[in-house]
This record gives sequence, C-alpha cells and structure tokens, in this order.
Amino acid sequence: MAVALNELISRAGRKLELLGRRYEQTLSENDALRSEIATLRAENASLQEQLTQAQTDLEYLSMSHRLAASPDEIVKARRRVDAMIREIDRCISQLKE
Repeated sequence: MAVALNELISRAGRKLELLGRRYEQTLSENDALRSEIATLRAENASLQEQLTQAQTDLEYLSMSHRLAASPDEIVKARRRVDAMIREIDRCISQLKE
C-alpha cells in the first residue's frame, strides 16, 4: 500500500512537471503568435493604404482617359480647361469692379 501510494505521488509529480513544461511552451507559443499578429496587422494596414492609393490613382487615370482618349484629345481638353479658367478669371475681375 505504501509503495503504491509513493508510486502514485511520483507519477503525479512527473505529470505535474510535464504539465508545467507544456504550460511554459504554450506561453512561449502564445507570445510568438501575438507578435506575429501585430506584425501582420501592421502589414495589413500598410497594404490597405497602398490599395486605397492605387484605387485613387486608377480613378484619376480613368477620368483622364474619359476626358481624352488620344493625345490630340488631351491637347483639346487642356485648351478647353484653359479657356474655362480664363473665363472664370474674367468673371472674377468683373465681380471685383
């Protein structure tokens, strides 16, 4: 009976040591995973920002192609915009008088 009790205590001690090692290992893995999560979140934020910028650039490019699909049309569109600006400037100067 005493031998069986000592054996049970010894076995419980070994299992407790194993459990302690597993706990420490789990804590270490948890820290590593939390660090990885932080890194991935930062990378995700950076990529989201790049995506937003790319979408804005695409929208501007798309708009410019809608205004003028060829180089000749680009020149014509610039001339129209310049004429509109001159007209606006004239209107502003008339309002000042």
